[in-house]
Amino acid sequence: MIDESESEWDLIDQHIIIESDFEDELENANCEASICEDLVKWVNENNISHNATDQFLKIFKSHGMTELPATARYLLKTKRNIELVTKAGMEYFYFGLEKGFLNTLNKYPDKTIETMGEIVVSFNIDGLPLFKRTNISLWPILCGIHAESFPVEVFPVMICLGGSKPDNLNFMDEFIEELVRLVQHGFLFEGRNMGVQICSFICDAPAKAMIKGIKLYFGYYGCGKCAQTGVWVGRMTYQEIDNVVLRTYESFRNQCQVGHHHRITPLTNLPIDMIKTFPVDYMHQVCLGVMKRLLILWLKDKRDFKISAQHKDEIRRNLMQLRQSIHALFARKPRSRNDVDRWEATEYRQFILYTGKIVLKNVLRPDFYSHFMVLSVAICILISPHLSKTHLAYAKDLLKYFISQGHRVYGAEFLVYNVHSLMHIADGVSELGH
Repeated sequence: MIDESESEWDLIDQHIIIESDFEDELENANCEASICEDLVKWVNENNISHNATDQFLKIFKSHGMTELPATARYLLKTKRNIELVTKAGMEYFYFGLEKGFLNTLNKYPDKTIETMGEIVVSFNIDGLPLFKRTNISLWPILCGIHAESFPVEVFPVMICLGGSKPDNLNFMDEFIEELVRLVQHGFLFEGRNMGVQICSFICDAPAKAMIKGIKLYFGYYGCGKCAQTGVWVGRMTYQEIDNVVLRTYESFRNQCQVGHHHRITPLTNLPIDMIKTFPVDYMHQVCLGVMKRLLILWLKDKRDFKISAQHKDEIRRNLMQLRQSIHALFARKPRSRNDVDRWEATEYRQFILYTGKIVLKNVLRPDFYSHFMVLSVAICILISPHLSKTHLAYAKDLLKYFISQGHRVYGAEFLVYNVHSLMHIADGVSELGH
């Protein structure tokens, strides 16, 4: 009988250790450097697939340009073998930060580069399960470069693979060492020294707890923003709203609240504020957290919060009627309320900001609807570049009111970690921007 876990590891190795079986085409690799360099730049800047690259190389060669390589792998000098490093129970490949910076900056217009004295970067770390019936997971570290008037450019820094969550953070050593060097000394780009400024680490709650070396959100000291002690009400909740003690740069590094810390994180080697640099994760905690929780309370909960079958049908009809009015700019059109627990984050976001206030009007109980509208207005303010500057304090007050009224409307057990985090999200907008 075949061991499933071993067969899956073999499958992964086949994809990671790339051993091509195509014929040796080195005689085609002696093309003129300038032509190849221009083609490589064009392929990278426009994200051209290897299949498409192979096709246009074939066309060029059929018209007499025999000096060009025959495949994208030779043009881009793709390695035949990738050597993985094993550390802390993880196998990983390190692409490199500086290399990623150089490749990404080559995509920007010269005028944009001329005005940049430094680059501002954010990082994302998350675990991705690869198979349903095993613990094998992928842990990529992604970097995003922020440039004015341009969307964030994202590239992989390293990819880690393991049979479970990492036992320790030693697999991040190479990444942290290079990042420290780049922050301290910068790097050369087209003869200029470019500085590096760290903006944020954006992670969901479990990944954030892991890389910060702190207790998970369902612990008594699980909030990464304040020192409030959790209260068990069938689940971990955070009941206090006023007069909470906020964590600071000093309190984190001195580990003033011992119960909050699980271990010392190597991220403290970076010149960053371990509180402000880790904002509340809007996607997971607001969209997939609070909004999803509210919808399930209204539509699927068995307690008094559940609305009638007639009102559920009305919500479904309202959602379906809106489909024809949703602009193509939206990633998705509204789906039936029956699928609410399987919605994507963009669908919950659309509901908070746009469709919810229409779909729920005159359907929900008045106190439920008013409570939802408080959340909707506050989030609309915080995501707006203009309103988040002029009405930030108002949005913060609205979210505190949402939390307090949530206790009144839905009970003490409503104040779980995601709901509690709303009281900190406005501070993140103030510190890092919308």
